[in-house]
Amino acid sequence: MCVELGANGLRMAGYRRAGAGDFLELSLRLPEGTTPAVTMIGQLVYEMTMSSQDEKQAGIVFTAAHQEDRAAINRYISHGQS
Repeated sequence: MCVELGANGLRMAGYRRAGAGDFLELSLRLPEGTTPAVTMIGQLVYEMTMSSQDEKQAGIVFTAAHQEDRAAINRYISHGQS
């Protein structure tokens, strides 16, 4: 799944619903220093991927160009908060 944040808003490509036990990778294409947007994306993706499965059986990995953004999104998913 790829999420891109641009001048026209948020665009998501290649989305598929996860099955229990699936390991997902989310690629974030974000401008530098967009941690507040990353937190919002984290909430959205968390709700989508966990809507039909036991969250304990899901694995989600986020990649982003900037280490701060990567840390923020993974912290949100791990702890449910920013």
